[in-house]
Amino acid sequence: GRLIVHLRNHSIITLDARTGKIFWNYKRSVPFLTTLQRVSQLLPYKNNVIIGFADGYIVSLSLEEGVVNWEQKLSTGVKFVDVDVKPVFFEGYIVAGSAAGPLRMLNPQNGVIEKTVEIYQSHTPLILGDQLVVGDIYGKVYRLDSYGKVKEENKLTKEGISSIKKWKDSLVVTTMGSEVFQLSKGDLKIK
Repeated sequence: GRLIVHLRNHSIITLDARTGKIFWNYKRSVPFLTTLQRVSQLLPYKNNVIIGFADGYIVSLSLEEGVVNWEQKLSTGVKFVDVDVKPVFFEGYIVAGSAAGPLRMLNPQNGVIEKTVEIYQSHTPLILGDQLVVGDIYGKVYRLDSYGKVKEENKLTKEGISSIKKWKDSLVVTTMGSEVFQLSKGDLKIK
């Protein structure tokens, strides 16, 4: 029964979906670093919403009051630090990252970084059962297990990976250039 709107000025407003009454508003300061002014989509988690911001942080807010439960810096870069990839819940972790820092697996209760995987992700990871498929800004596709260990990887292109989707018995991968690949789910080889 709530409508959550993420505005371009780094504000989140939560409204009653039926009446339009404002429940709460959360405003993040505008980052002083070089940024694309982008943000991630919200990830609902229990009675919270988890979201990445343009200043390189991911934040957990309570759905009821908009109170910050925790915040964690994800980006390690100094330029384009935006956390603009939608976080996902995977095998007990919040998986999030930025093109300016490695993929992180966070404890959803307190935001502590439990695992770091040196993949500079460029899109929302795809969950395939107990494995995660993610592409990076350098044109590689990886398959990770629940421990964050790389099980398979394949360098497809020089362009960054923009999305990975399931399609029939395969995966379809698009790039930030103009390429589209069909991959085997098992070994990530080009079909």
